[in-house]
Amino acid sequence: MQNSHGTTCRIVMEQHAVTDIEIERRCKQITESYEERITSLEKTVENKCDKEKVKEIVREEIKNCNDDMVKMMVKEEVGKIEAPITEESCNEEKVKAIITEEISKIQKPDNKGDSDSTNNEVDKAANPITRKETVTNVLEEINERKSRENNLIVFGIPEIDDESKEVRDNTDKEKLNELFTDCKIKLDKENLKTVKRLRKFNKEKLNRPILVKLPSAEPKITLFRNIHYIKTNPKYEKVGVSNDLTQAEREQEKRFWDQARRQTEEEVSGDYHFKVRGPPWARKVVKLKKLDS
Repeated sequence: MQNSHGTTCRIVMEQHAVTDIEIERRCKQITESYEERITSLEKTVENKCDKEKVKEIVREEIKNCNDDMVKMMVKEEVGKIEAPITEESCNEEKVKAIITEEISKIQKPDNKGDSDSTNNEVDKAANPITRKETVTNVLEEINERKSRENNLIVFGIPEIDDESKEVRDNTDKEKLNELFTDCKIKLDKENLKTVKRLRKFNKEKLNRPILVKLPSAEPKITLFRNIHYIKTNPKYEKVGVSNDLTQAEREQEKRFWDQARRQTEEEVSGDYHFKVRGPPWARKVVKLKKLDS
C-alpha cells in the first residue's frame, strides 16, 4: 500500500517537474522575444535620423577635421543611418550632402607653402565655436531645404503690365493652372498656396520668375515626370521649371554645370556631352550621347 502511495507521489512530482520545466522554457522564450523587440526598438531609435543624431555626427567629425579624410569619414558615419524617409526623419542622402558641403568650407587650403595659414585653418576648425557654428549651419540648411521641398520656380511666363498686384497674381495663377493642365496635372487655382513674382515689379522687365508653393510634393514630381509636355509645346518654348534651391544648392548647382561644360569641351570624340542630373540632394554630372539629351 505504501509502495503504491509512494509511486503515485513520485508520478505527481514528476508531472509537476515537467510542468515547471515547460513553464520555465516558455518564460525563457517570452523573455528572449521581448529582448529581441527591445533591441529592435533600440536600433530603430539609434538609427533615427533626427536633430540630435545629426548634431552628434557633425560634432564628432568636425573636431578631427585636420586633413582631407574628414569628408570620407563623415560620409561613412552618416551612411550607417538607415532611417526611413518620413515626416519625422530626414533623408540621409540630404544629410550626407549638406554635412559634406559644410565640412568642405573649413578644410585646410591647398597651400602647402604657407604653414601658418594651414595651421590657422586647422585651429579654426578645431575651435568649439566654429564647430558649433557648423552644426548650426547644417541644421539650418536642412530646415530650409525641408521648407522648400514643395516649391517650384517657373521662368519665362510673361507678366502683364497692370498696376494692380491682385490682377497680376490672378493672371499668373491662370497661366500656371494652364501649364499644369497641359502637363496632365489636375490642380485647382485654390491649391496654389502661394504664387509670387520674385524681385520688385518693373514695367521695363515684365518677365520675373514665379515662386509657386504647392500643397504637397506630388504635383511637382508629376510635373517633372511630364516635363516633355512643356519642352515639346511651342507655347512654352521660353518656359523653364526648376526646384526652389537654397543659396548653398544654387552655388553647388553652378559648380556642377561649370564642371559639365568643362568636360564637354574636353570630350574628344564629339559624340558625347555632359549634363547635370538627379534630385537636389544627389546631383551629379553624367556623360550622355548627344541624341539622348
